Amino acid sequence: MFALLAALTGATVKAQSAPRPQPAAGAQGGAAAPPAAVKRSEYLVKGAGCADCHTPHKMGPDADLKAIFAYLRSIRPVKNRVPDPVVATMTSGR
Repeated sequence: MFALLAALTGATVKAQSAPRPQPAAGAQGGAAAPPAAVKRSEYLVKGAGCADCHTPHKMGPDADLKAIFAYLRSIRPVKNRVPDPVVATMTSGR
C-alpha cells in the first residue's frame, strides 16, 4: 500500500511541475520580474511544496481514490493520549 501511495504522490508532483505555456512577448501585463527573482521564487515554491495544497489538482481515476481510502480505513485508530478535560462544577462553598 505504501508503494501505491508513493507512486500517486510522485505522479501528482510530476503533473504539477509540468512546464506551462508562456504568454507572447508583446502580451499585456504587469512589469516582468527579473529572471533571477523568478528562478528563486520557483525554487522556494517547489522546495516548500506550496503547490501541493494551494493549487487545484487533477483528480486521478476512481480506482486510485478507492485504494487510498481503503488504506486509510485499514489504519488502526490511535488512543487518546491527552487526558480528558476536567469539567468545572458549581459547589455550594459560598
